[in-house]
Amino acid sequence: MDLNLLVNSFSGGGAEKQMLALLERLDYKKAFTLEKEAFPAGEPANHLALSKHGPGASNLIKFLSLGSYARVLSGNLSKNDLLISFMTRSNLVNVRASLKTGHFPVICERTNPSREFKNFRALLYRPLIRKNYPEAGMAVANSEGVKHCLVSDFGLAPEKIKVINNHLDNEKISLKMKEDPGELGKIFESPVLINSGRLTEAKAQWRLLKIFSCLKKVDPEPKLVILGDGELKDYLTALSRALGLRTFDITKDPPSEHYDVYFLGFQENPYKFLYRSRLFVFTSAWEGFPNALLEAMACRLPVISANCEYGPAEILGIKAAISDYADQKPRYSDFGILLPALNGEKIRQAGENPDGTEKLWVDHIEAALGDHKIIRKYSEMSAVRALDFDIKKIALNWKILAAEAGSVSNGAG
Repeated sequence: MDLNLLVNSFSGGGAEKQMLALLERLDYKKAFTLEKEAFPAGEPANHLALSKHGPGASNLIKFLSLGSYARVLSGNLSKNDLLISFMTRSNLVNVRASLKTGHFPVICERTNPSREFKNFRALLYRPLIRKNYPEAGMAVANSEGVKHCLVSDFGLAPEKIKVINNHLDNEKISLKMKEDPGELGKIFESPVLINSGRLTEAKAQWRLLKIFSCLKKVDPEPKLVILGDGELKDYLTALSRALGLRTFDITKDPPSEHYDVYFLGFQENPYKFLYRSRLFVFTSAWEGFPNALLEAMACRLPVISANCEYGPAEILGIKAAISDYADQKPRYSDFGILLPALNGEKIRQAGENPDGTEKLWVDHIEAALGDHKIIRKYSEMSAVRALDFDIKKIALNWKILAAEAGSVSNGAG
């Protein structure tokens, strides 16, 4: 069978980066995207956009276009094709098109769909996921937690689901992290807590700001750097200032080492900032298998993470028992520190008192910053753990999956 790949677009978050890296290592016929985009660094080989929608198209337009995406896709595939899709909309399009073409659809879920789709989006997407996902020939989850979610909440047969973790290009990261941070380098003369990821509800950086404001009362030396952009930027920068933190916005302010919090936006090379930080602090409310956490570890950075659903516990080497998510005690694992998940509700008033979980986070962060043995141990173990997710290993798993999917399809035919 001929291997083809589909993703919403090649720009944006972690799933898109994962797909782009796989294109360099898999022998594929066509690479499809739902949306049309510019490629400053060069368009991937054999790429075809299924629409003229650009990055600015509304989410509703994209949802209403699922059928048209599937019709265009079905005109470019045949029964002899295998199509691996990443991300929810692409997965739905993949399954729909297969009903017409007879191609073998492999869907890949990269997040926790039970948490990702809320309110109005839940009404739109959850019924479609329940209807279409079980019809896929095979499914791939990027963590055991996401696999559990697909089985328990959306009715997929467990035997249809393979787990392939996200990958890291350790060689590339080790080169890029040594690059000069330029005039922003002065920030790192102080101990820096750092977080990276889109500024969205899932990442819950408002809790990080609250925790950091409490930490500053007992230890005025650390600074906080947040890498990433997103729809909550204005809310987060306003909250930071309301918490009494001197707040730097890279789009507005001249660089200076005299701020408390630095919003550095999207950075083409985040690794040079991660590498120079003291501690990576990850407060997400939900995940699938977070690339940001993996990349921090590849930069030899000690990590403290929320035990959110799903991914961090598995990355930090804790057995992926679903019951573990109900047991929210602090854990010092072989590879990092796992702390109880935080309240995912937005902070409405900067003056509200910290809750017990936030106080616990402050205590553990303060203790880690003051313990050079802990910092050194987890720096070394982060680098060791990152090798388990190297792209050379993970790409081989995808090749094996493609061969297995071809065998299953031929047997079914």
